[in-house]
Amino acid sequence: MVAADTDGTVLTRRRVEVSVPTEMRQASDERGVRVLMRLTLPEAGPVHLRAAVIDRVSGARGSVHDDLRVPDLRSAALAMSGVAVDAVEAPSVPTALPEPGFQAAVPVPPTPRRVFTANDTLAVFAEFYVNGSIAWKYLEITCTVRNQDGALVFQTQETRPAETGTAVYRRNVPLQNLVPGAYVLAIEARVADE
Repeated sequence: MVAADTDGTVLTRRRVEVSVPTEMRQASDERGVRVLMRLTLPEAGPVHLRAAVIDRVSGARGSVHDDLRVPDLRSAALAMSGVAVDAVEAPSVPTALPEPGFQAAVPVPPTPRRVFTANDTLAVFAEFYVNGSIAWKYLEITCTVRNQDGALVFQTQETRPAETGTAVYRRNVPLQNLVPGAYVLAIEARVADE
């Protein structure tokens, strides 16, 4: 995996070799294998990300390129990461974690999958970044699910003390009571004095 700036200058790169156990390889025949790894970028801004893989057993290979913008999480008093989701009981793809400590940092392996069954419970994960001097006492975090008509079908809210640093948010969202259809999951935080 390589991250480069807009001029093509390499900012950072990583290479890992993952041993895929036989049972994971058999499970991956239909769904593939997910490998989670981190790249530490020197600063916020636009980044061109390149990832390539080769399967030493079959010889299969592939690559993907994507442009993204790394946010400056220190520029605001409160900022939020992206939201990671996957099914609790049956993660969508066998996952290899070559980096020690990754699962503790990101307990929900992120997946691009957005179609789930009515039997699933979603595991949701996000982080909130609280910066600088705090003028408020509490962080109110709300998780909602709305149907395609905008009607609220699920909501939870929690209040926690606002402390400088990273606030980790984890929530399970049951889908068993939802009728088939399209839904929007939203997580938001607001600050409060009381």
